[in-house]
Amino acid sequence: MKGQKIKVYTYTRVSTAMQIDGYSLRRTEGDVLSTLQVRLCRTLV
Repeated sequence: MKGQKIKVYTYTRVSTAMQIDGYSLRRTEGDVLSTLQVRLCRTLV
């Protein structure tokens, strides 16, 4: 898998209740990208 390009598509959303609690789309996107980085690193090792 090293050297191969991987395409990843994500869909981010938060419920109204989460938005009220301050959990934004930007925060959700950051969480998704962090999780993806960890999983890709595990795959490449």
